[in-house]
Amino acid sequence: MRRVKRGGDLFWLLLGALALLALWQGAAGALGSPILLPGPLLTARRFFVILRTRRFLVSLGETFWRVILGILIAVPPGIAAGLAGALNRPLGLFLKPLFTVIASTPVMAVILIAFLILGQERTPVFTAFLMVFPVMSATTAEGVRALDPRYRELMRIYRVSRTDALRFLYIPGVAPFILGGLRSGLSLCWKVVVAAEVLVQPLRALGSGMQLAKAHLETPELYAWTAATVLAAALSQGLLSLVLKCFGGRGFSGEPGLFYKTGAAFPKLQFWKSRSSDTTPDAPGSAADGSARDRIGTENLSFSFSGKDGEAIPVFRNLSLGLGGENPAVILGPSGCGKTTLLRLLAGLLVPESAGSSGESAAGEGTGGVLSLPGAFVFQDSRLLPWLTVLENVLLPLRGKMDGEKARERALHFLELVSLTEKASARPALLSGGEKQRVSIARAFAYPAPVLYMDEPFQSLDIPLRLELMDLTRSLMARDPRLLVMVTHDPREAVYLGRRVLVLGRNAGGIVFDGSVDLPPAKRSFEAAEGGALAARLLAALAKG
Repeated sequence: MRRVKRGGDLFWLLLGALALLALWQGAAGALGSPILLPGPLLTARRFFVILRTRRFLVSLGETFWRVILGILIAVPPGIAAGLAGALNRPLGLFLKPLFTVIASTPVMAVILIAFLILGQERTPVFTAFLMVFPVMSATTAEGVRALDPRYRELMRIYRVSRTDALRFLYIPGVAPFILGGLRSGLSLCWKVVVAAEVLVQPLRALGSGMQLAKAHLETPELYAWTAATVLAAALSQGLLSLVLKCFGGRGFSGEPGLFYKTGAAFPKLQFWKSRSSDTTPDAPGSAADGSARDRIGTENLSFSFSGKDGEAIPVFRNLSLGLGGENPAVILGPSGCGKTTLLRLLAGLLVPESAGSSGESAAGEGTGGVLSLPGAFVFQDSRLLPWLTVLENVLLPLRGKMDGEKARERALHFLELVSLTEKASARPALLSGGEKQRVSIARAFAYPAPVLYMDEPFQSLDIPLRLELMDLTRSLMARDPRLLVMVTHDPREAVYLGRRVLVLGRNAGGIVFDGSVDLPPAKRSFEAAEGGALAARLLAALAKG
């Protein structure tokens, strides 16, 4: 089937080329003057004549080198400027006037000004740089803006360094835009370089050959030089596509396990300190035994979001909450009651302050205090970086926080616990929805932090898979204990997992239910009478709230 499709594509490609040649021949015949418009056969004969001359080969080489040099000096700073401007708003605004001036200045004016300053030989390269640089910067910045903001939030919650975020998120994430800009930049570079050569006439150049043929009214030779330029530009585009295809076959993250395959040691950093105990990567669960739990909660918190017309939409009014004594803690509530907002406040993704919320979060205003600890996070969606393997996704948050080999062993250990060792080298696109969420859970437990936040992690799964992942979470908590705070809208999940259950009311109503679940695991199931009765009680609290 694929061979037939390629054959059909080639047929239409050749048909289009023949139609173009026929149109050219018809126009040349209608004019009847080779000085005005030579036909394709005459142009082809002249092309093969100049093709055998040393002058043509030297000119082709010189022009080709100018194009390559223009690309080489324009693309890296263009990408860097695009990334920096998109990630740093003041810098982006600072650079905007420069790009506006470049985009608004006619190419011919740039060539003439550069010729006065730089001379014949340097002008084509400088002009190419000046034209391609803003193209690469603009396409790179567009790629950053198009990048899913949820991935940026993932970098924040797992404290991924700026260097690693740049290397493993932004560069591969904006790569399709960069490659598109590179193709456009190469095409533009050929046009600009040859236009500059025609105008300033360096000693050896395709543009100089065109200008000389035009001065002597050798129209067929002018068309031959033009055809040679078009062919060279097309071949360079084909070469670029071949190089990118070969590079793309390896992916942007390289071989599976690339981060740690050399066994290089990363600096061993201590995590966060609680008031009475130290929590390090070597003891991820030590903070889950009491001291860290006392620091989780809110005190007289009032929080609101800004609506469409600027009016404040209250989420919480004077909410006081302390978590840590009974673990896991499950926060239950109807849609829109602020469950996720509260979880993000506890995790530090939202910070109530008079100026508004932090980072990419929606603007809001708040008063009161939030006692939070950094921690791992399992989102509603898996948030796996698609260009990384399963193992690399689990390893990424561990970079710089423990030795390379130790991090790899830890990541593989948790992948084994979630029964995904055989998928370690697979890309997320090859996984099912349940497998993706298992990887997300493995990543969260592998990350050495005192708290694990879970935001409705099972909502999109069917009931059997939901039960399987809840059993998996309970098993992992037994192996690697820490404070678990989860939000859900399903009372059955709260009964199945929680030791403490809180129900939030609607319309900033605060906590309408706060109780303990003292049931053995066997009686927490969806079918058990005790679990069903408690779920019904929670459902009634939801309806009342």
